[in-house]
Amino acid sequence: MTNREIAQRFAQGATSGTTGNKTIYIEGNVIYSYGAHWPMAVRQGNKAFVNGDKYSVTTSKQTGYVASQLAYAGFETAYVGKAELQKMI
Repeated sequence: MTNREIAQRFAQGATSGTTGNKTIYIEGNVIYSYGAHWPMAVRQGNKAFVNGDKYSVTTSKQTGYVASQLAYAGFETAYVGKAELQKMI
């Protein structure tokens, strides 16, 4: 699965899955980039909280895919910091 495909699956409600190269993966209502240390987004009902902190160009691109797919799927999205996301998890 590509980065875009896993982002789309997450927005569609998938609770597990990973990219072919295992750089992005879904665990429950959380999608991560490169490990549990970097959550990109958390779903809570019809709301999604997206990591607004910066890490790298690649992770920023991945987060952009996730945020756009969540918005397209109708989630009310808000950007929060990584520390706030980790508290939600």
